[in-house]
Amino acid sequence: MVVKQKVDYREAERISQEDAKALLDRGEAIFVDLRSPFFYEQFHLPGAVRLDLKDVVKHAETAPPRKTLIYYCDCPNEETSARAVQLVRKRLPVRAVAFVGTVEEWLEKGYPFERGAPAGATA
Repeated sequence: MVVKQKVDYREAERISQEDAKALLDRGEAIFVDLRSPFFYEQFHLPGAVRLDLKDVVKHAETAPPRKTLIYYCDCPNEETSARAVQLVRKRLPVRAVAFVGTVEEWLEKGYPFERGAPAGATA
């Protein structure tokens, strides 16, 4: 019998867009885009890796130890990002946070972004 635990995703640590930008500027951030490939290709945060939620722990195992993993999605209340934070932090001693707000708000602030598919992606 499989028992699913209920998790309160509101408890995951969050990061403001301003603080995320400061980490980016210092070279201390790794953005992880949890949106669909279509939206990732339209625009994504600088250097972002696009992953499915099921792959976040495997990716975090290879992340540089001094970087902060910043997960972002397009769900209300950063739900998927918060799930990613909890999945990763439950298994690994890494700094992982959920990005507050939307990519559109990041763009409206004039912060940098990129377009296109990830390197090595096939059409």
